[in-house]
This record gives sequence, structure tokens and C-alpha cells, in this order.
Amino acid sequence: MCFLFQKGCKVSKDKLQYCQEKVVFLGHCFSATGKYLAEERKLAIQNMPLFRQWPSWYSCRDPGAATVSSLLPGPTTKAQALRKKVHLTPHRR
Repeated sequence: MCFLFQKGCKVSKDKLQYCQEKVVFLGHCFSATGKYLAEERKLAIQNMPLFRQWPSWYSCRDPGAATVSSLLPGPTTKAQALRKKVHLTPHRR
């Protein structure tokens, strides 16, 4: 437990799981090789629908906002970048 604390992880004696090769907690896997995203979490990010309502929401309140939003990186660009990063992450077990 001291090792995990030194690595910046918060640990609890009440929730400690002995003799486990890996522990899954909130979409993260902890094992002897390190900490990485669980497969279920990777799939959830990859299958997340693109957010398409953002420009239309602003255009209802301010007609000029739709043209300004095209100059800014939108949520769809960020979601696509996140999907690429998750897809390119090396698979560790």
C-alpha cells in the first residue's frame, strides 16, 4: 500500500483486494504492468455518438454564433482526437 501511495494513488485498507492479478476500478485497470484503461471504457469512448447539437444550440440564441463556432475547434473534433488516441493506445494485460 505504501508503494501505491508513493505513486500518487489513494488507497483504503477496507477496500484492499488481496491476491488479485488486476483490479478494475472506475474504468481503470491496475496490475503489475501499471495502470491502463479497461476494455469496456475504451469501447464506450469509441462508440460514443458524435455531439452534433452544439452549433444549433448557439444559433438559436445568437444568429452570428454559428459562423463563429465554425472557426473554433468543436466538440466533434475533440471527440475524434480522443477516439484516435484510445485506438492507438498499446494493448496491455
